[in-house]
Amino acid sequence: MKKPSQDALLLYLGPFRQDVWLCLLASVPLATVITAMVSYAESVLTKPEQTTRLRQFFGPCFWLIFGAVFQQGSRWTPRLDATRIIVGFWWFFAIVVAATYTGNLIAALAVPKTFYPVQSLNDLVEQSTYKYGGMAGAAIYTLIEKSPFDVYQKMWQRSVKYEENNVKSHDEGIERVKKGNYIYLGEMTGVAPLIYDDCEFAVAKETFFPSSFAFVMPEKSPYLPAFNKIITGLLETGLVERWRDEYYPRDVCSSVSEQQTSVPDPANVQDMLGAFVFLVAGVVFSVLFLMYEVRFNLKLVRRLFRKFKTPDDIQRGRDETYL
Repeated sequence: MKKPSQDALLLYLGPFRQDVWLCLLASVPLATVITAMVSYAESVLTKPEQTTRLRQFFGPCFWLIFGAVFQQGSRWTPRLDATRIIVGFWWFFAIVVAATYTGNLIAALAVPKTFYPVQSLNDLVEQSTYKYGGMAGAAIYTLIEKSPFDVYQKMWQRSVKYEENNVKSHDEGIERVKKGNYIYLGEMTGVAPLIYDDCEFAVAKETFFPSSFAFVMPEKSPYLPAFNKIITGLLETGLVERWRDEYYPRDVCSSVSEQQTSVPDPANVQDMLGAFVFLVAGVVFSVLFLMYEVRFNLKLVRRLFRKFKTPDDIQRGRDETYL
C-alpha cells in the first residue's frame, strides 16, 4: 500500500483515543453540576438567612473545573469542606490527565509515528477505503478464489473478483498503488525489488500464503540425492543467507526510519498547524461570544432604563438579572 501521510491537524488529538476524549468531554460538565449542587446545598444549610440560587454557582464552578484541566486557577475558590474535597480530587484527576497527554504529545512530536489502517487480512476486509487485488491467474489470486476460509471468501466477494481491481504484472500493481487507495496482493520475492528503495510504500506486518522454491525432477531421478546433498550443504554453511544479504534487495526505508527515530527532527510549521488552527478557532469563538454579550447587555440596559429611574436602581436590576 502507499504509505499514508500524517494529518497535522489531528496530531494534537492523537495522545488519547476517541473514547477517552468523549469521557473527558462528559466529565467536565458532570463535575461542574456536582460541584455546583454541593456548593448550593452547603450554602443553604450553613447560611439559611441568605437568598441564593443554584444557577449562581454554575458559572464559577465551571471555570474552576475547566481551568483545572489546563492547570490554571480560578478567582472563585470553595470555602466549605465538602466542595474542597470534590475540587481536590478533581485536581488530582486533572494532573494525571495533563501529564499523560503531555507525555504522549511530546513522544508524538519528537518521534512521529505513521498510522497504517491495514496491517492484517481482517483489517483489509473490514475497511472500505482501499480497493485491493492481485495478479490475475497467479497463485495468490487462485488461493483467494478457491479457499474455503471465511476471510478469503470475503476478500473475493468484496474486491478481488472484480476484473478492474486486478493487474497483469507486479509493475502494474505498483503503479496502481502509487495512484492511491489501492492495495496490491503479491509475492514478496517479486514485489521487494520494486518497493524496497522507494519509501512511499508500506508493507503490512501480517504475511500469508508462504511459498517455497524447488527443483522439479522426474520420480526416482538419479540426480535427486546429489541435489539434496548440495542444497543441504549450502544451507548449513550459511552460503544461502550470505547470497541473500548480498544480492537480495535491501529495505532502505527501514534503516532510514531507524536513524530518524534516534535523532528527533525540529518541529516545523506543518507539525504545529493543529495548534494554530485551535488558536484561530478560539479567537473566532471569543469574538462571536463577545458580540452576543454586547447585544445582550444593550437589550438589558434599555429594558432597565424603562423600568428604573436612578443609576443605583439600574445596577441593582442588573445584579438581580444575572443572579
